Amino acid sequence: MPVLDGLRALAAVGVVLYHVTTTFGRWGLVERGYLLVDLFFMLSGFVLAMAFDRRFAAGLSFARFMKARIMRLWPLMAMGVALGVVCHFAARGTLFSVRDVALGLLILPRLSGEGQLFVVDPPEWSLLFELIANAVHVLILWRLSDRLLLLLALLAGAALTVSVAMIGSNGAGPDVYGWWLGLLRVMFAYPIGMLLARRSVRRGANSGLGWQVSLLLPVAIVAFSPLLPLSRGLGDVILTLLAFPLVMWLAAAPSRGEPAALLMAMGRLSYPLYVFHYPLLLCGKAVSDRVPETFAPLVAAASVTISLVLAHCAARLLERGKQPKPMGDHDGHSPGLALNA
Repeated sequence: MPVLDGLRALAAVGVVLYHVTTTFGRWGLVERGYLLVDLFFMLSGFVLAMAFDRRFAAGLSFARFMKARIMRLWPLMAMGVALGVVCHFAARGTLFSVRDVALGLLILPRLSGEGQLFVVDPPEWSLLFELIANAVHVLILWRLSDRLLLLLALLAGAALTVSVAMIGSNGAGPDVYGWWLGLLRVMFAYPIGMLLARRSVRRGANSGLGWQVSLLLPVAIVAFSPLLPLSRGLGDVILTLLAFPLVMWLAAAPSRGEPAALLMAMGRLSYPLYVFHYPLLLCGKAVSDRVPETFAPLVAAASVTISLVLAHCAARLLERGKQPKPMGDHDGHSPGLALNA
């Protein structure tokens, strides 16, 4: 579904713009961009259910599936860790500890102390949670009926609502403190994506929306939601539990006239952009602190541009080296169908 490729790309850009705001401390771009992580969890559940549930039923093993998932995600993630080391040294003149780099390469979080789960390339937190969801998918979720999947999502959604009421937003997950709240996010969004995939298989009617609207609507909702007269917590709950499933349903409907090649090319950029942008923004912030304030927008724009260029180069490099695999190409974070927030 090319529209979903394009949707992932625009959502990745939304996350980048959100991190421009949090890193540079100005401009207020896509203030609720952290919510796009929930959309990506939903996309992952949708796409993997479409691609693999029948294969699981036919006997595809846990080991083979998870090996393929890790092999698909790890190379770019390792590049992101390497970039994080280089950018940290360039910005601060110090190196990360061997332990932190090793944890990043092994996709293992820090569960003690303070700060982020992954200090070298913080967006890894959502990749870890997605891999956990993938493992539960192949072991359990694909076997569940629609009703049980819905019950699981509703229970997670209720718990998520309580957590948002307690902390004031749906932004938990990246940090050591409250990391488990990130699990609630994936426990709601991923099964909802699977349910939407199952329902999508049973329908053939067009949603009535053009591909352009289906593509832009989710990101536009997040971008303009701060204008609504709602508290941050209530707005986050409405977007996560109601708006995202609706727009996913609309975006997944068959469309006519969509530029498939362009949308798929955009999709290939989403994952490398996601894992590369954060270290580059931190490096850009270090440069911004050393030049006149009027140059800050140019430095931020240059950081985003370099992120896009490196993402394009990495995607092309992996495409050239990719061999045909029986496991398929499409998933929620990888090129071919990805975010820290």
